Amino acid sequence: MFDAYVKADSIKGIYDITAAVAHASKESLFACQKGALIHLERQHDSSRQPYTSQAYRNFEKHTVRDMQFIESLDLILCFVNGQVSAHRCKEPFDLVAVINQYTPINAFAANVFKKTNKLYVIISAKRQLHVFKFILNKFEEVPISLNPATLLDNPSIIRWVSEYSVYYALKTEFSFVQLWKNEENPLDENIGMIHTVAPRTSDAPLVLLSDLNVIGLCRNSTMEFYDSEGARHSTIPNAKFSEQPFYLAYQTPYLLATVVRQNIIEVRSIQPSMLVQKISIDRPSLLCPLLSGIVYAIGGSTIFELDSRPPLKENIRQLVRDKQFDLACRLTDKCDTISAKEKTDVKRKTAASLFAQKRFEECFEIHKKEKTDILLILQIFFPSLIPEKFRVKAQQYSKEANEFMACPDFAVNEWKQAENELSDFLSEMRTEHAKILDQHRQKIIELSTSEFKHHENILELADTVLLKCYLKNRPSMVPSLLRLSHNHCNVEETARDLYNVERFDDLFLLYSKKNMRRKALEILKIQSKKEESLLYGLEEAVKYMQSFGPSNFDLIKEYSIWILNEEPEWGVKIFATNDTEIVKQLPREQVLSFLRSECVAAVIPYLEHIIFKWRDEKPSFHEELAGMYISKVKKLMTEYVHVLSENERIPQAGEEEGELGIYRKKLIHFLNYSNKYNPNTIDSLLNDILMQERAIIYGRLGRHEEALLIYANVLMDYELAEEHCEKYYNDKNQDVFVILFKAYTNPTLLPSFSTIKRIRYSHPKISEALNLLTRHPTQIDPVEALHLLPEITSLRKVWPALEAVMEAIKNKASALEIHVALTKLDVHKKQASLRKMKSEKVEIDYNVICFHCEKPIDSAFVKFKNGKLAHYSCHMRQSGDTPSTPTVAAPIGEKRLSQRHRTVSLL
Repeated sequence: MFDAYVKADSIKGIYDITAAVAHASKESLFACQKGALIHLERQHDSSRQPYTSQAYRNFEKHTVRDMQFIESLDLILCFVNGQVSAHRCKEPFDLVAVINQYTPINAFAANVFKKTNKLYVIISAKRQLHVFKFILNKFEEVPISLNPATLLDNPSIIRWVSEYSVYYALKTEFSFVQLWKNEENPLDENIGMIHTVAPRTSDAPLVLLSDLNVIGLCRNSTMEFYDSEGARHSTIPNAKFSEQPFYLAYQTPYLLATVVRQNIIEVRSIQPSMLVQKISIDRPSLLCPLLSGIVYAIGGSTIFELDSRPPLKENIRQLVRDKQFDLACRLTDKCDTISAKEKTDVKRKTAASLFAQKRFEECFEIHKKEKTDILLILQIFFPSLIPEKFRVKAQQYSKEANEFMACPDFAVNEWKQAENELSDFLSEMRTEHAKILDQHRQKIIELSTSEFKHHENILELADTVLLKCYLKNRPSMVPSLLRLSHNHCNVEETARDLYNVERFDDLFLLYSKKNMRRKALEILKIQSKKEESLLYGLEEAVKYMQSFGPSNFDLIKEYSIWILNEEPEWGVKIFATNDTEIVKQLPREQVLSFLRSECVAAVIPYLEHIIFKWRDEKPSFHEELAGMYISKVKKLMTEYVHVLSENERIPQAGEEEGELGIYRKKLIHFLNYSNKYNPNTIDSLLNDILMQERAIIYGRLGRHEEALLIYANVLMDYELAEEHCEKYYNDKNQDVFVILFKAYTNPTLLPSFSTIKRIRYSHPKISEALNLLTRHPTQIDPVEALHLLPEITSLRKVWPALEAVMEAIKNKASALEIHVALTKLDVHKKQASLRKMKSEKVEIDYNVICFHCEKPIDSAFVKFKNGKLAHYSCHMRQSGDTPSTPTVAAPIGEKRLSQRHRTVSLL
C-alpha cells in the first residue's frame, strides 16, 4: 500500500448535500442543498481562503436528487421532482429545457457523442426506457425499439457504456441493451434485445470506466467488469472491497469506493487489482473526480479535497522499485514533475514487464507510442534476429538492455506469438518511415541528407528483421514484402536467409527487385531444370528478360542463348512480344544479327512478329523474311519432290503436306501482303519450281503477260488468273483482261510466250475465255475477243458471252441516258433561278444608306433577309451576316447619277 491521495484542507459547514458534480477540467464543484445551488471554486493565489463559495437560492424549487455536468455544452443536468432539467452552468443558471413527457422519471444518464458533439439523455419512467436528443435548446425524443418493451421494474441507475449501448440496475439484476447499430459491427443482430448480465444485491452500485469503455458492477463486495458489448471483460480482473460500497468513482487508474460502516474511502488500482489506500472520512457519501487528479469527497457536513498530485512522483518511483510497472506506467501520464526521459524509462520497463507476462500486443503498443529504437527492442527481446550488419551498433544498447527485466524461457509457440507481434510492430514502423521518404521523393517535404539516411537505415533494419519473422512464422507473407516498390531488405542477409531455407523463388524476387539482374538470371537458369522448383521451365526467365530494355541488351543476349538452344519459340518471345512495350525498344537490326548467328530457327518467327504484329515497314526486314521463306521452301521442296512417286501429281502451291505446305502458304501470303520489298531482288531468288510465287512478283513488276501466262498455261489456275486481272486493272493496265483472253485462246500471240518455261499449251481454252468475257464484258473489247476465237467455235458456245456483252452495253446506255436527263433537269432549274433573280429589282435613292458605314449607297451592294442594304465592300469586311440571296454587285458607275430615284437589277 501507498498513499495515492493526500487529504487536503476541507470545506466545512456544508449541510444536507443532496447532489454534487465537479467541473471536470476546472477545480470547482457544484453542490445542491435541496433546491439551492452552491458553487465552490478553488483559488490559486496567495489568498487565505483556498475556495470561494457562492450560493444560488432559486436554482430549483424542489430537491435535486442527481446532477451531471456537460462540459462541452456548458450545461448542468438535474434530476428533480421526477423530471430532468437542463441549466446553463454560468450565473444566473437559466433553465434551458426540461424532459417531462414521461413522469415520474426514476433515473437518467447523459452522454455526448464525440463525432457530432450531440447530447443524448436516456431516462427510465413507468418501467420503460426513453432516449432524447438535445437540439436547438430542446429535448426531442429519439425512437428506439426494445425487446421486451416493458421492464420488470424501474431502473434506479443508468449508465452509458458507449455511444450505442447502456447498462442499468434493477432491484435484483444488472441489465444491458444495445440501442443502435455499432459502426464497427454493422451486422450485430442484438439491437434492442435486453440482456440480464449479472444478479444484483440490494443497493449495489455500478461505475463507468470512461477511458476504457468498461462498466464495473458490484455484487456484494466484489466488482466485475463488462465491456460495451454486454460481455465479461477478458483482461481486467475482479476488484475486491472490504464490504459492499455505497458510492463509487473512477479516476484513472484508481477506483474509489465509500465504505460507510467503516467511515473510509477505499482506493484500489484496476491493473493490477490491489488495495492502494484507505482514507478515513466521517460518514462518506458522494465522490466527484476531476481531470487534474483531485477528488472531492463529501462526508457529513464537510467537503474534503483528495489530491493525488503531491505524492505522484514518489509513488511512481516506489512502484518501479516494487516492479509494479503497469500502475507506474499509468501514473506517468498524469505526472508533470518527472522528466521525459524518466517517463520513457518507466514505460519501457513496463513494456518489458508486459512482455514477460506474454502480453505482447500491449508491450509493442507502448514501444510504438514511445518511438523506441527498433535496435533496442531487438537487443532486449530478440537478439538472435539482429542482422549481422547491425550487431556492432546493437552493442551500444547492451548496458541499457540489461536494466530491463530478463526474458523468461518461453515455449516455442509463445515465441512464435511474440515474433508475430514484433512483425506487426515492424510493419507499422516501416509504413510510417516509408511514407516520409515517399513524401520527400514527391517533394511534399524536404529532408536533409542525414535525415534521409536515418530513415533508410531504419527501413533496412525493419524490413530485414520483418522478413526473418515472416520466414519463421508467416512464410506466405515473404513475397508481398519483397514485391514492395521500395523494400529495403539487406540483400546479403536476406539472400543468405532465403538460400538456407531453399526459397529460390523468393531469392529471385529479391534480386529482381534490387535490379541485380545477373544474379536473378543465374537463379532462373539453375532452377529452370528442376522439376520440383516453382521456377521450373523457361517462362519466368523469358518474362523477366522482357522487362530489361535496350540498356541491358548485352545481358539479354548472354542469357537468351540457353533458352534459344532449348526452345527457340520461347527464345523469340524475349525479343518479340505484345505483353510489354519495352521489348519494342530493343535494336531490331542487332537482334536480327544476333539471331542469325545464334539461332537461325528463331529468325523467321522474329521477322514475322515485327512485320505482322508491330507493322515494321523497313524494306530490309521484308526482304529478309521473303528470302528466309524462299530458302526454307526450296529446301523442303527438294526433299518433297524427291519422295513423290512417278505418277503422283504435285499439289497446288501451299497445299503440300507438312512444313512445306505451311511455309509455302506463308511465302505466298507475304508476297501478296507486303509492298515494302524490292520485287527484282526477290525475283532473283526464285527458281522455275516456284511458279506461283514468280507470277506474283511479275505482277508487282508490271510484267502481266508473263504472270498471266504462268497462271493460265503453267499452273492452270484460272481463278488466280482472274484475281490477278481484277487486282491490277486500272487506267494504265486496261488490257490485262485482253492479255488473259489471248492466253486462253492463243498464247503464242503474246511476246512473252517463248520466254516462259514449263508452258503447257495444246489447244485453246475456249470455255475459260468465254467465261471471262461473260463475267467482264466491259473490260474486254468484244469485237477483238470474237476475232481471237477460233473460227470453228460454235455460236451456241459464244451466245451467253454475247448476251452478257449486249446486256452490259444496254446498261451503260441506260445509265448514260439517266445521267443526261438529270443534267438537263439541273440546267433548267438553274436557268429558272437566274430568271427569277433578274426579275427582282431594288429601288434606292440618295436617302438609302449602308447599315454598316451609314453612307449613301452609290456602288455595288448586297441585300439581307431583313431588307437592309449594305455596300458590297462593307459586307466583305464584316463577318457573320449572310445575304438572303447570293451576293451580287450592281455597277452604278463612278459618276453620281442626277436622277432622284434609281432602279438597279440584282444580277
